[in-house]
Amino acid sequence: MKLYVRRVFITDEGTNLLPPYLRFLRGVVDSEDLPLNISREMLQSNPMASRIRQQLTTRVLTELGKKAGEAQEEYSKFWDNFGAVLKEGLYEDRDHRDELLGLVRFRSTERDGLVSLDDYVAAMRPGQEAIYTIMGDNFDVTTRSPQLEGFRARGAEVLLMTDPIDEFWVPAIGTYKDTPFKSATRGGADLDKITPPDDSRDERPEPPAKLASFDCDIQASAGRRGEGRPQLRSANRQRRLPCRRRGRHGHASRATVETAPPARHHVQTDPRAESAPQADQATRCDCRRSWCLGSAF
Repeated sequence: MKLYVRRVFITDEGTNLLPPYLRFLRGVVDSEDLPLNISREMLQSNPMASRIRQQLTTRVLTELGKKAGEAQEEYSKFWDNFGAVLKEGLYEDRDHRDELLGLVRFRSTERDGLVSLDDYVAAMRPGQEAIYTIMGDNFDVTTRSPQLEGFRARGAEVLLMTDPIDEFWVPAIGTYKDTPFKSATRGGADLDKITPPDDSRDERPEPPAKLASFDCDIQASAGRRGEGRPQLRSANRQRRLPCRRRGRHGHASRATVETAPPARHHVQTDPRAESAPQADQATRCDCRRSWCLGSAF
């Protein structure tokens, strides 16, 4: 800042006319009240210089507030360049802390652009009682933190603090409009009180109409195929069918095996004992079929 007194150049190092967090400003100050022989040491102790400093700070913060409300895109560019420096005033300047809190902007987990504290408080979820923050050195790494999954599931927005000064001013302020700041990584966040954005999203969706009708067709087809299928019965209730043998070592035909359930016992008839009684012709089976138990009929 260049200092002029009654249009007479005094110094180009008028750093004492502005607080350190406004050191990015460039301009000219022309005063009618300061003496022409004022020095740098006098600027630090002169009451008129302190008043000029107070008025300049208020004027600059007022103009920045107008820029933030009327030209948000231009203010976003300004914040990307000098936002970290401006936030130093939240820790150093108690007199202008309220004005600075209205000017600060943050990146968050729920929005692509910058968000102010007023916008954050207005968009808080039902049951949310704090402004949640997370500290980190890198924006991309902080965004992928696994500790943010619970907040995303509840729809709770978390402010991303990636500047070194954030470690100091957040604990120093503590609250904003009676809403406390709470860290998302240090515990104390009661997520059970926060209402999720949509409770119905956990419900299983109903299948489409085409898939439902296709499922019904499959069940109907399975029922038709099951019609006429012989019911299984216990071993002692199975029907016993004799094995129709052609000769002494012949076996049953394929049609007989497939259409009739396998019999547990079958009869082996000895052709040489035609004159023997029927009871004497029934002997033990020796065909060794897998379905025959080999007992006498």
